[in-house]
Amino acid sequence: MLTRLFALILMAGWSASALSQRIELAQTLDFKWQALTVATLQFDVSLPVAGSPDDSRVNGMLQSQIRIIGETKGPLSWIQDYQATVAYSDLGSEKPGSVFALQGLDGGEPEQRRIIFVGDQLPRIEVFIDSTASQPLAPKEEWVGTVENPLEAFKAILQAAVQSESCANEIWGFDGKRRYRLEAKDLRLAKAKPGKPSTPDASSASASSEKIEQYQCSMTLYAQGRETAGIAKESKPAGWRSRFASLWPFSDSDREIIFYFNVVSADTDSFYEVRFQKIMIPTAIGAIVAQSQ
Repeated sequence: MLTRLFALILMAGWSASALSQRIELAQTLDFKWQALTVATLQFDVSLPVAGSPDDSRVNGMLQSQIRIIGETKGPLSWIQDYQATVAYSDLGSEKPGSVFALQGLDGGEPEQRRIIFVGDQLPRIEVFIDSTASQPLAPKEEWVGTVENPLEAFKAILQAAVQSESCANEIWGFDGKRRYRLEAKDLRLAKAKPGKPSTPDASSASASSEKIEQYQCSMTLYAQGRETAGIAKESKPAGWRSRFASLWPFSDSDREIIFYFNVVSADTDSFYEVRFQKIMIPTAIGAIVAQSQ
């Protein structure tokens, strides 16, 4: 697959320099709890490898782009009928920083957010439309230099994965409605193994030079210290709904997400394709699991 992607890019006339030190992830996963699909997530990511030249644009493309499209289904939609697209992008070379954007529907009600993060400045909320909060969580002066775009945590894990480095990291994320602590921890770093071409076609010779590395990292979203717009503590579902409330990431307990990656690269180590083998989310009523098909 990686070799075919290289061939298509070269046919399109892109130069090799435009592709140097890139990370790509394009994958859709169904998340299941006890054989029931509770959510679907689509990942579309293009990032620089950490330490590569810090140009904001490469051949006219933004340097860092993350887009995740999600929708709750089944039992989880009974608790939270939600669908949204969240996105991360760079501001540009003249103004280092990032943008967090969200657009979705919560129970059919529109939600939209756009927040600018620039260095040691307070996050600037440009757009905030929410189904349950009339006003955003107001940034505080003591947050300066301590809060970040929440998708920075995911970006850092991917950048660590392709270099087989530690993913250990901790940030306070801010999404306009909530501020919360995110901590990444190492699980296992595996040795590289030769790639295996999927089909015996003309690209097989070059495909054999690919290598595959397995990488595991967990990320915990902590309930303690979390702040939410408009309320001191988020309400708990009652009755039968309380059984499924632990499936929602912003419940009253910590939420751990365990990532299992395959990282595929050519022997030049300049272009990496990342794919999830599995994502597992332990909950009080059993794990939610998404596996690559």
